[in-house]
Parts: sequence; C-alpha cells; structure tokens
Amino acid sequence: MTALRVPLVAVLVSGYFAAFSEGATADALALQTVMARAGEYLMAYAKQFSATIAEERYLQQVVDRGGVTRQTRQLRSDVFMIWLPEKGEWAGFRAVLEVDGKALPDRIERLRKLFLQSPAEVLNRAREFADESARYNIGSIGRNINLPMMALDVVKPSNQSRFTFKESDEETIDGKTVWVIEFVEHDRPTLVRTSVGDIFSQGKLWIDPIEGRVVRSEFIIGSTTGDLRSDVVVTYRPDAGSGLWLPSRMDELHSRPSRPLSDRIKCTATYGNIRRPVVETQERADAPEH
Repeated sequence: MTALRVPLVAVLVSGYFAAFSEGATADALALQTVMARAGEYLMAYAKQFSATIAEERYLQQVVDRGGVTRQTRQLRSDVFMIWLPEKGEWAGFRAVLEVDGKALPDRIERLRKLFLQSPAEVLNRAREFADESARYNIGSIGRNINLPMMALDVVKPSNQSRFTFKESDEETIDGKTVWVIEFVEHDRPTLVRTSVGDIFSQGKLWIDPIEGRVVRSEFIIGSTTGDLRSDVVVTYRPDAGSGLWLPSRMDELHSRPSRPLSDRIKCTATYGNIRRPVVETQERADAPEH
C-alpha cells in the first residue's frame, strides 16, 4: 500500500532474498530460517487474505505537548486489502463511510464500482481512494500510509534483502513463544517515499518461529530528530471465520521531533466485520435480463 510534502505514499519495490555465507553463525542461520518461514507464510497469507474487507473504527486525536487533547475525529470506514499476484504487491486503501457519525452519501455506489474494475484499475483507484480518505484526517501532518498491512511488506521474500534483521528478544503472546525481530532498512529506493525522496524505515516484528506467522508489528518511518516521525503498531488476532490472523488493532503516533512545541497526532483503529466481496454475484445481479 503513497521541503517535505505529505501525504506520504507507500511504494513497493523489488529486491532479492538475502543469502547467508557458509561461515554464518548458528544464530544467523536460525534467524535466516525464521525469516524464510515468515516469507513463505506471507505469500500463502496473501492468497487467502486477498480481496478482504474489514470495517474500521478509527479515533484520531490531536494532542499538545502537555498531553491535552485539542481536537478529535471518529471515522467509520471499510478498509480494502487486495493482493495483486501479477505485480506481487498489496493494494490497500480506506473508503470512509462516516465522519463523526455522519454518513457520506455516495459510499455504496463507489464501493460497488471499485470491485468491478480490472486489477490494474483497482490499483489505480486504490491510490485515488487513499488520497481521498486522507482528507478526513485531522492535524498538521498529512498521511495516507496508515494501513494495517504496511509492515508485512518487510517480510516479503523479494524485499528482505533491503533490510538488516536481528533477533532482540523473545515474548509470550497468547500462550506461544514468539521472536522479537528488529529490522532496519538500508537500500534505496525505500518502501516509503515522499516528494522529496526516500524515507528509511525501521521497527520490530513479533514472529512465531515455527509457523512464520506475524502476530504483531511496529513500523517506524522518520527519525527522533527529523521533521517527521510516524510509529504504527499493529496487533493481529485469529479470525473465527477464516482461521487467519488478521489485524485487530492499530495504534499510531505521528510527530515532528524537530519542532518540540508542535502537536502530536494519536490514532487508534479497531477492526471487525471481516468479509470478502462477492464480485461475480454482483455482476450477475447487475446484468440485464434477456
């Protein structure tokens, strides 16, 4: 899933899976195995999760440096995640249905038409919807990369060579031991770019070392001293219907570290009502009778 000019646009790029030399240590080989499993898991996950819609309840708050909330907004949206196998990438976007409880009038027709397009057109429309939904964001930091699947692009096999990975810890989540793996991006072009160029990312992945499943992610762009820093944490939970681990919550913090007196933007999103669009049924229902 897009002087510094925002919104940011997520740009997916191709790379090659990192190979380890014969002299690699046992720890490095273990990490290589876990990341290979994570890559395999992601590709299988993409096929099962493709063309899935989740209802998102999204609370945004503009908070001053004293911790006082100056402005709030609540959105109800449908978040679309589409895997495009021809391109080997995600198209993800947010279609806003309600703003502070007020419905947007043309929401149903826009959503119906979207899924009757070709895959290439869907990708083009996804970017259009991302920019459109971004106008409902509050605060002085424009953004449209705030989608829950963003960090999963780090474990995509063709992207892994762009990052340095390091196991930093182990934790227990839902009764299972997971590895906490730190990542730092080092290649250009970066996954996220703005009108002024590349923005390197870093963060953490909480990965089941046996299944390769990502159960939590933290994706950070920017620095602690720059003009922009965004920290997005996503928690996954098993979906009762499909058995897949799908996003259940996303927490964001956007700030301008170089401007210590500026406001911060805090956001919390929760996901439910997960379903898949039935495009063929829609097409048959809309077809004229003979």
